[in-house]
Amino acid sequence: MGNGWAYEKGTWNGAGVTTGTITADTTAGTPIIHKILLHAFGSDGDTAVSPAQDVAPNKIKITFTDSDTGDYFIAGSSS
Repeated sequence: MGNGWAYEKGTWNGAGVTTGTITADTTAGTPIIHKILLHAFGSDGDTAVSPAQDVAPNKIKITFTDSDTGDYFIAGSSS
């Protein structure tokens, strides 16, 4: 994305747990999200997914129904 923004999309799997952390990809050669400014989460089980940005600027914690799976989208300022 333009103006120093990067985005990432992917899937999450909460097998046997009710919380997890999405960390922005830090692979060399790709734009790196340093601070997540936008996020969206979907549940394959059609249940609530609650995000919290209380971990680090490039991480987001999610709480969900036990063993649920889903999709995510994050975007933010990049290098």
